[in-house]
Amino acid sequence: MDVPERDEAYFKALVERDRKGLEGSGGTLNLLTFRVEFEDERRPAVARQLDSAEALAATKADAFVLPEGCHYRIRVDFRVDDAPVSGVLYTSSHYRKGLRVGRDKQMLGSFPKQGMPHSVTFPRHGWEEAPSGMLNRGSYTAKAELHDDEGKGLAEFEYAFDIRTA
Repeated sequence: MDVPERDEAYFKALVERDRKGLEGSGGTLNLLTFRVEFEDERRPAVARQLDSAEALAATKADAFVLPEGCHYRIRVDFRVDDAPVSGVLYTSSHYRKGLRVGRDKQMLGSFPKQGMPHSVTFPRHGWEEAPSGMLNRGSYTAKAELHDDEGKGLAEFEYAFDIRTA
């Protein structure tokens, strides 16, 4: 699966598809999120494509499993289309049984248009620790959003994860 993700023709097809989808709405799209990867230090990374409505729905419905107390990080790959994007802010809200249990915000900075995609890892340095204990086990959903410095939504996606015993 690594070959199509790095292929320039593949990225051009994604950009063209998104432009065609926006023609009727009169909007402009500057940031294209196309891949998210969940990495656990004990196991290989789980990658999910975000390049279609079906893929977005599958990412939300198909939960990945985190062992309780493990160290993990999330990598988001995206491409900037047309003009550079300044002041990108990443916001991730975590929900369990419909109630928000956590929220993370991180300023990412500015990103120019370039041939290869940008890749950002959360947290930037080190690993995040998954909660542990009986009360923290279960199913979670998360909503990730990328905004610019003017508050304009650039991209958003939802994903699901389960915290289970190791």
